[in-house]
Amino acid sequence: MRQDDLQTREVDDDSREHPIPSASSSPPHWRSAGSAAFAALAIVALTAAVFVAISGQPPAHGATNASASDAPAAALSPTAATHPAQILTHGAGLPEGVEVITFTLTGADEGWGTGGVITNPVDGVPDRGMVLHYVNGVWMQVGPSLPGFYLGGIDMLSSSEGWVMGGDGSNNSVLLHIRDGAWQKMALPAADPHGAPAIMAMRTPDEGWLALANPKGEQGGANTSLLHYSGGVWSLVRGAPHYLTDIAPVADGEAWVIGWNTDETSSLDHVQGDVATVELNSPGYSSFDRLRMFAPNDIWIEGAMHADSNAEIDDVPLNYHYDGEAWSNVNLQVPSGAQHVGIVSSDTAWSYTSYQPPSANWSSYGVIATISSNAGGHWSALSLPYPDLQSLAVVSTSSADVWAIGTYMVTTQLPDHNGGQSFASVGHTVLLRYTNGAWTGWGRR
Repeated sequence: MRQDDLQTREVDDDSREHPIPSASSSPPHWRSAGSAAFAALAIVALTAAVFVAISGQPPAHGATNASASDAPAAALSPTAATHPAQILTHGAGLPEGVEVITFTLTGADEGWGTGGVITNPVDGVPDRGMVLHYVNGVWMQVGPSLPGFYLGGIDMLSSSEGWVMGGDGSNNSVLLHIRDGAWQKMALPAADPHGAPAIMAMRTPDEGWLALANPKGEQGGANTSLLHYSGGVWSLVRGAPHYLTDIAPVADGEAWVIGWNTDETSSLDHVQGDVATVELNSPGYSSFDRLRMFAPNDIWIEGAMHADSNAEIDDVPLNYHYDGEAWSNVNLQVPSGAQHVGIVSSDTAWSYTSYQPPSANWSSYGVIATISSNAGGHWSALSLPYPDLQSLAVVSTSSADVWAIGTYMVTTQLPDHNGGQSFASVGHTVLLRYTNGAWTGWGRR
């Protein structure tokens, strides 16, 4: 399929078409989202804690995966935006000082996640990382803590088996296998001995996929390798995108993968027989960030088109849908100014509008100003859990009981021997649950 073959579908007829921005000579500030984002953070030299230098770019704004159907129907009962203190409940039960980094549901009110304790406001290196099990409002730590490790990725097959990925500040990677209420360290795949686990997507305990991040690739920058696991052996997949951002297993030996290229575009590849074939490329100066699969014939791509300014507040959403036969570009008719769309379920999408708050120093990044839900083909405003969230990645598939990971920054002024002002910002996460028009948050102090 060529890009020219794609048809644009619009949710309703008052749509606004988004022109494709012209390419910029400077590389885009890639936005990342969801599991891909948090897994990738833990890979290369523990930037997982997201230490941001003074000259650094802000992290990505909210995006979730997948998308909304032609007529998203039914879902959340939107509420008018209110002050966060009026609608946020602080969830209980986490160990003291722990913030939830990743989370995935494995039952009606059950899930697994990873946590960390970060007390150094300058370098953001975690004191310890841990595996957490949530059941009916109760949190339990599973196995011992890992000192100095940031556990930034999780992939659960069931309520009793899955994998956790992470790394420490010395470029040491770790892969944990959860089984029957405990975990044990697993050997890293020998097919790519220098790679660090970034994204894992197992279809069964004996078959699945793993993206490994390589700090220095053939073209001098960070890249990833795609590995397929079958029959107890990891094998290298040929032809995958330069830097993978998500994986969606479909059948034995078959998957869809998305990733960034070196020419300021992204690609969707169809993987079969350990060979990745390009199915479509994004428009110039744009990115594919997340895949969201609700069924083999209901898969979404979440992404964004970037402006010459390379500012996230100037992004516009870019979404594609697969119906089992073909991929099509979908115009979801987002509210004015929205930069990103996250697919909550097969019939519901959320959009995020961000703004750059005024500040006396460099450290203020764009934050989410509004969240809107598309139910029945119409966008309605939801309340905000916090006023300083920079991203929100949905990790559940229900439209009425939504779980998400939010990110925010904590900025500290540093001593400056030259008489100026210096600041360091460290990224933090908070687990959020939205139901019946109200938010509950875990892990934010």
